[in-house]
Amino acid sequence: MPIRRVLIILVLLLGGTSGCGGTKDDTTSDGSSQTSSSTGGPDTGTGDASGGPGGEPQQENGTGGDPKSEGQGPEKPAPETDRPWAKLANAPVGADQTYTEKVDEEFCVGINMLTSPREGVSVKIVEVWTTPDGRIDVNGGTCEGRPACDGYTFSPENGTCSVSVTPRRSDPTGDVGTRLKFRGEVYCAAGAEASCKSWYDDAGGNSDDQFVTLYLPAEPGPKESRSPSLSPSPSPSTDASADD
Repeated sequence: MPIRRVLIILVLLLGGTSGCGGTKDDTTSDGSSQTSSSTGGPDTGTGDASGGPGGEPQQENGTGGDPKSEGQGPEKPAPETDRPWAKLANAPVGADQTYTEKVDEEFCVGINMLTSPREGVSVKIVEVWTTPDGRIDVNGGTCEGRPACDGYTFSPENGTCSVSVTPRRSDPTGDVGTRLKFRGEVYCAAGAEASCKSWYDDAGGNSDDQFVTLYLPAEPGPKESRSPSLSPSPSPSTDASADD
């Protein structure tokens, strides 16, 4: 065989061997890359589209905090108010005038609390009435520029209210009257319970003799000798006449 042909055959053989080796190396390299991707080390999260650095989820507002708690400070305590503490079936009150003047004409009675409320204590009047009925009517409303007692609250700062009444008949002696009574509620400020109890005990609580006696007009007019009384209850003889 001519030498030239032998050389050509050798070159072709060597060239074919070199091409197969290059293909084998590329395949091995690709295979290694794929294996490394599926069995590699811990995920750093740098390429995670659903999270931030380190794989931590990010909030939509970008702050990373709890959106429910944003803009909310500590809850403010409810304002303290006076609380009902006790009921008074008969509030301890007195009057500046107790002798009415004319039948069927309005008469104004100034009312004060005989035992003034202390700090942290207040007394609200919730009902005003007379007994027995038919002698002197309670009109309601204000008179002589003073607030009406019905709904009025006595406190260390507020101590006087008024009751508008109208006598419906007269009495020759001027000694027949009717009882003007007040139902109330005691209110206590927070922490003033001891002061409330002390005031309640000093004021007589729910004593039955807590009322004001209003006298019917005498004929032909009021007795000149009578003077205003601040006593909450009449003398025994007058008390008996008030129930006539």
